[in-house]
Amino acid sequence: MVSAKKICYIAVLTALTVVLSSFSIPVPGGHLYLNDTVICFAALAFDPFSAFIVGGIGAFLGDFFFYPAPMFVSLAAHGLQAIAISLIAGGMRKFSDNGEGKDGLKNKNVPPFWRVILALLTGAVIMVTGYTLGRVYVYGAKNWEASLLKLPFEILQAAFGVVAAPLLMYFTPLKSLFYVKKEKKTEKQAEADKAGEKSKTDADEGHTETDKETFRQDKDYTEANKEQSGGTEN
Repeated sequence: MVSAKKICYIAVLTALTVVLSSFSIPVPGGHLYLNDTVICFAALAFDPFSAFIVGGIGAFLGDFFFYPAPMFVSLAAHGLQAIAISLIAGGMRKFSDNGEGKDGLKNKNVPPFWRVILALLTGAVIMVTGYTLGRVYVYGAKNWEASLLKLPFEILQAAFGVVAAPLLMYFTPLKSLFYVKKEKKTEKQAEADKAGEKSKTDADEGHTETDKETFRQDKDYTEANKEQSGGTEN
């Protein structure tokens, strides 16, 4: 069952993707967007389906509201980017919804660093290739020159996401998303555990005394048999 806090995180990150997909920095051949940071982070934090919502749907809506022409290119490029990152990085991680951060949590779910980098680089290639080819498809073959002109800025945009996402993942309070919640015991549960431990200790002590008594009886029985055997021989 999906937790309410996870749904809130996905909604907020999707909204951020919409906003960052709507505002851009003008560059030769088009515009430079900073939405890759949010998309890459969401793909590292969540399962592939949730990552697709943040990356693909978020970028699609950003274009739909402000510049509809490439919206399906954005859906495909960023959607596939998010899914690939999530799958490679191990996107079925458990979700911590207590927001306490690393301390007080157990069972680390942070994927290995090499998998994070591999996932982000793969996603970057998918995004850059998707937009380069998609722009030609949307605007026609004559746009090849403009697509190649913007290619360095597409790579820069992807590189920014590759660098920024791990920083958010490892060095900010958002890292609590990568740890499993440590359950806190209530006072009644703690008392019950103590009572159980005490009962177990008492039972162990009882078994020990019983074993000692049984050993003494066996010893006395053996000695009695020896004495009886000796008397019979005499």
